Amino acid sequence: MHRFCVDKKFRGKERGVSAGLFSTFIGFAEDHDYEKIFLATGSSAKPAIKFYLNNGFRQIESLPSDMAERSMFVHDKLFYELDLKEEK
Repeated sequence: MHRFCVDKKFRGKERGVSAGLFSTFIGFAEDHDYEKIFLATGSSAKPAIKFYLNNGFRQIESLPSDMAERSMFVHDKLFYELDLKEEK
């Protein structure tokens, strides 16, 4: 997945759009035996960072070397990891 974005009016517990999309994404990852999910974001994405932390991601120093130099991450300065094997 390249981006995970939900319009402000559809965020939050009342509507659950973010949670539903995230659940579908995690289900796909688990069904395909993914072990870890990595993400990168900017420091200004406060609601996204809160969402990621609340959903089990932990901040890491950098992305794995095979991902770190991809052009889609050049502007992102914060990195997170979700270990799906620990989640079970």
